[in-house]
Amino acid sequence: MTRNVRCPKYGGCLDAALDLGMTGFDCDGCRDRFQEDVLDDEQVERSARLTAIILNLYQDDEGTDR
Repeated sequence: MTRNVRCPKYGGCLDAALDLGMTGFDCDGCRDRFQEDVLDDEQVERSARLTAIILNLYQDDEGTDR
């Protein structure tokens, strides 16, 4: 199973799969499977910040007694 998460149409395909109740899909056979959306510096920076926040939350959760 191959998915191109960088495809500009990936979000639409994912939404369609969810609407159809599919548990998975792949990009095999799609004519756009090799397309790549362009990431700008601001998107990269925001993604890095979000990743850092998630990692900090995970580490904080690991340190708490349950």
